[in-house]
Amino acid sequence: MYEQELTSILDRLMPFREVTHRARPSDPWFDKDCLEAKRLTWRLERAYRATCRKADIEISAVAGTSTAVRVAKDAWYAQRRNYRELCQRKRSAFWCDTVETDRKSPRSLWRSVNQLLGRGQPPESSAISVDEFSRFFNDKVNAVRLNTAGALKPFSPTSGLVCRCRLSVRSTLTTSSLLYLIYLTKARLLIHFQYQ
Repeated sequence: MYEQELTSILDRLMPFREVTHRARPSDPWFDKDCLEAKRLTWRLERAYRATCRKADIEISAVAGTSTAVRVAKDAWYAQRRNYRELCQRKRSAFWCDTVETDRKSPRSLWRSVNQLLGRGQPPESSAISVDEFSRFFNDKVNAVRLNTAGALKPFSPTSGLVCRCRLSVRSTLTTSSLLYLIYLTKARLLIHFQYQ
């Protein structure tokens, strides 16, 4: 009887629901060193937050705790900076080695580039069907067309211009230039999606 009553109270306060957890594959360059540095960063962050809570409680000893808070914060920030630099070095070294290894085979190289850019990954969720997705965008386009039907045609300063450019020099694509191009592409995509 006690368990039934407790269960009914818990069901009212926190009803049971099923949660699906999709495991995200780890980055191929993320190794044991990165994991240890990440754990140390988390540990120092928790220590800093605990020091802040302790400083809030011990109002009478403000002078002593402010130094402790500053030391804990500096340690956390320094470790966080070290962790980010380590991850950047590991990521860069991994992709440089991968591109250098796949240099002789265009198929392998493009497979690596697609993996680096995150192409070909399964969708986050299959909760929406293809028909619903298509219907949403068709409705959206129709609504925009309806709202802009009487508007003036947009002005473009480049309309009517013909490009007479030619590529006169072809050079060999180096590993560093390819990585730089991928970095620029990824940065532009991030900026594009950030402001939408």
